[in-house]
Amino acid sequence: MAQDLTWSTLQGICSSHEAFKDASYWLNPLLNSSNDWPDPNDLNRVAKSLLADFPWEFTHQIKVPRRAKSRGMTSLTGYVELISSHGKIPVREKNVHDFLNCLSFLMFPKSKLALNARHRLESPEGLKPGQNRTRTQDLLTIFDEGGVLRLVPPSGQQKDLIFGHAIYEHILYGKTLRAARLDLQIVDELITTPAPQMAGEADTELAAWLSSANNCRRADEFSHLWITS
Repeated sequence: MAQDLTWSTLQGICSSHEAFKDASYWLNPLLNSSNDWPDPNDLNRVAKSLLADFPWEFTHQIKVPRRAKSRGMTSLTGYVELISSHGKIPVREKNVHDFLNCLSFLMFPKSKLALNARHRLESPEGLKPGQNRTRTQDLLTIFDEGGVLRLVPPSGQQKDLIFGHAIYEHILYGKTLRAARLDLQIVDELITTPAPQMAGEADTELAAWLSSANNCRRADEFSHLWITS
């Protein structure tokens, strides 16, 4: 997707579009952190102001991470290793996709931690020739990019929370995306709480789900949800 949005245009859409409302607690400090695209120093200041024990550091991306083979086994390297082993989140300069990924890290730190841990622990056994990641790693990536959490309390009043940063990106560009929806059972009281508390509880539940080796193994664990701008 072309990176042709100016910072002021991105600010305007994110500040006014209904889809970004639930993310405003984390998004507004990012939008106000700089007169231009925030650099890693700006992002780190916002992260620490929102979460004192934020476990990563945003850093300039020097080169595009790549997947490589290690010890005869195919595994994700580069990006995942920087996050999991070195506590660094690489960010490309003036990049819409990466900016929105930073938002996801701030909103769902536990789930992002669990997701990257699964990437590292996932065994590549059973890969076919030419494959460079497992089916589970494919599904983890799909949900990371285009996942939606549907919070389902006993009362039946449901609430969708956007997890995947590519969903926000498609909304910014006026595109349609088929998202991967995961239903999470919650208590009735949570559905009416402020967004920070709601997302925090959802983050805990999603992190637990992602941490289980039995989950994220089959595509039918997710439902499809079309997202339009």
